[in-house]
Amino acid sequence: MPPLEAKTSASDWLIWQLADSAFPAGGFAHSGGVEATRQQHELRGRDHLIEFLEAALAQAGRSSLPFVSVAFDAANDFAWTDHLCDAFTTNHVTNRASRLQGHAFLASCERAFCRDAITALRTEVDGQELPGHFAPVFGAICHALHLERGAALRLFLFNQLRSWLSSAVRLGIVGPIDAQTIQ
Repeated sequence: MPPLEAKTSASDWLIWQLADSAFPAGGFAHSGGVEATRQQHELRGRDHLIEFLEAALAQAGRSSLPFVSVAFDAANDFAWTDHLCDAFTTNHVTNRASRLQGHAFLASCERAFCRDAITALRTEVDGQELPGHFAPVFGAICHALHLERGAALRLFLFNQLRSWLSSAVRLGIVGPIDAQTIQ
């Protein structure tokens, strides 16, 4: 039987690392609307949470995921994609959270992976004072790490779902085991 390393590609290990809740991706910058929805008494339990998550995933697929995709496909035109994401993200709370999470994710990836392409991205974001929104940063980093495009897009949505569920657990809407069942 071949060793485990022979069966598992390097990109698989990177995906698992980026999907790990211990990876410092800046996810606590914003609950993605879970907290606000709870405060408005619109999220009263498990059934409401499932409805919220289905709607939130559909919305992420139409709003954030295209920026991940474009940044992945056109990593050398990051500034244009980032500015477009900034114009699209009109809610000031969401805009600020996206910038904070993007910068945190970029800094963590630069330190964790030591790739020239990621350092170049950080230099571009800092040097041009770009917004550094999370979705385009995520796409550009996945491209720099040579992940498969479809895997990068699925990983982005998985991380979003996990963040919303983590917020729901923190707020006591569901317990950790129920959150795993929902996921």
